[in-house]
Amino acid sequence: MDNTLDYLKWYKDFSFEEKELTEFDNFILCRLVYLLMPDVVINEPRSFRDVVDEVRKTTGIHGTFYGRDCVVDMAADSKRFGDIYLSCHADILDESLSAQFAAMTFDLTEDLRFVAYRGTDDTMAGWKEDFMISFTQTEAQKKALAYLRDSMDGKHQIIVAGHSKGANLALYASTHIEDEYQPWIKYVYMNDGPGLCPEVCDKACVQKIADKSLRFIPEYSIFGKLFEEKDIPVKILKSTEEGVMQWKAGGFRNQSSRQRVYQSGVGPVD
Repeated sequence: MDNTLDYLKWYKDFSFEEKELTEFDNFILCRLVYLLMPDVVINEPRSFRDVVDEVRKTTGIHGTFYGRDCVVDMAADSKRFGDIYLSCHADILDESLSAQFAAMTFDLTEDLRFVAYRGTDDTMAGWKEDFMISFTQTEAQKKALAYLRDSMDGKHQIIVAGHSKGANLALYASTHIEDEYQPWIKYVYMNDGPGLCPEVCDKACVQKIADKSLRFIPEYSIFGKLFEEKDIPVKILKSTEEGVMQWKAGGFRNQSSRQRVYQSGVGPVD
């Protein structure tokens, strides 16, 4: 069973002003970034509902959702996610550079922004780049840093997050961005993704965000253990999946009720 769908049913009628961000919102936003929308243009902020309506009419709902693309429909049809604004989107695939990069910027409130990085998709470039993080700085990491820098507007506090390779991009961007931007980074979520390779990056940079970041890994984790960032607090989650498939964020289970932002799990709302 997909716990994300339960959460969407519970919280669908609450805006982020009414019910502040929870860790499960983080999981959902990091799944929505997998939505493919090649024909959509974001010249100015557009509601996520409007964007998904256009995608439905053009290409249809596609992405690496493992048969659970209904999460996009449910999110778009809800007040909580349908009313937020997508203010920026990037989706780059360059086989010649072995570069697969995608990100979305969601404006949750007037002063809170969520930058979500996509993990590996089903392209050869994406999988090749996964191996490259062990011996070099990747094109996706460079683009993630530039994307985060461009997301800084001097108005919004920013939460930076990603799942799988996207978690590595979130970590890389938030630790390598210029110090002047650090006060605008509110929090960093790493959802079962690899850390920074010590032979490629100076791990001391992690201290910049260690006190405002959190890692999530399932009980059976492979990707979240690669170059593990032990200076960043970790929460081990139960999953409805088994074995290596616990990596899928949709299987992460709620662990307690009514705990709010930066705490573990959520439950039904009265």
